[in-house]
Parts: sequence; structure tokens; C-alpha cells
Amino acid sequence: MQITNSYNSYASNNCRKPNFTARYTINGFETALTPKSVDLIKKMSHYIDDTWTNIKKGKNIMDSPSFTVSSNNKIITVKPVYQGLKQLILLEADDGKYLDRVLIDRVRPRDYRYERAIVTDHGSATIKTFNGLKEQNSKIEETVNDYIEKSFPKILPHPDFSFLDNI
Repeated sequence: MQITNSYNSYASNNCRKPNFTARYTINGFETALTPKSVDLIKKMSHYIDDTWTNIKKGKNIMDSPSFTVSSNNKIITVKPVYQGLKQLILLEADDGKYLDRVLIDRVRPRDYRYERAIVTDHGSATIKTFNGLKEQNSKIEETVNDYIEKSFPKILPHPDFSFLDNI
């Protein structure tokens, strides 16, 4: 783990306060995602591929992989999104008033985009966007890690229940 020091300037009294954010080096690339989050993203990617295989073989009645869980009074939905050759995971957290959307690249997990939207009568309106490759914001990075680390284990099959696959 590598700690980088970034300074934020405050115009109120022209003083500088240090802001320390944790940055991790994974496969030679610097990222704000924790190693646990990166591991869970890779496992979720494999689980989505396995679910697609089961759907095509007729073992699953879903039209496409879509997983929904509840966490901290939020409904979290995880599903695959395909943009040309890019394979992404969409994680959407809905608390009734706000929608937090995270688009994570399945091949390069450090490439993610965060969007916060407010629910309106006619859909939603984006109020905040964040690009994980180009920007740094410790609060948003912590939120993304928290969503991944708390919701993905609830979706992924538990290894102790693998005997149910043969029934």
C-alpha cells in the first residue's frame, strides 16, 4: 500500500490542510480500490459469465443476469452492461431519493465511473459524476469500495453451498 499526500487549499483563510488518501498498487497500476474490492470484482465477472452460460443452457430462467440485494436501507442492483467491446458491471444503489451508479470495467477494475442522481417525477437528474482514472476524491472512493465490499459477497455464491449445484 502506498500513501500519497494531496493538499487541498481553502480560500477562506489561505491556509493549506493535508488530505491523506490511500492509494494501492495492483498489477503495477495505482488505484483507490482496495485489493479486496478488486478481487470481488473479478469474482463477480466470473459469476456473470457462469450465469450467462446457465441461461443459454436453459438451467436458469432469467433473461439476463441481474442481481438485487438490500444493504443499509438501499436496494442494490448489479448487472452486466456491454458498450461495444467493453464489458462493464453496473452497480446501482437506490435509497428512494438518490441513485448511486457505478460502472466498473470488468477487465481493468481501476477504470470506474461514479454518478449520483436524484430521482425526479420524470426519471432522474445527475448531480455528481466522478471518473476513477482521472480524479481523486476520498469520500467517493470510500463509498465505491463500501458498496462493492458489502454487496458483492451477498450476491456471490458461498463456497460452502457448492454441493447444491449437483442437486
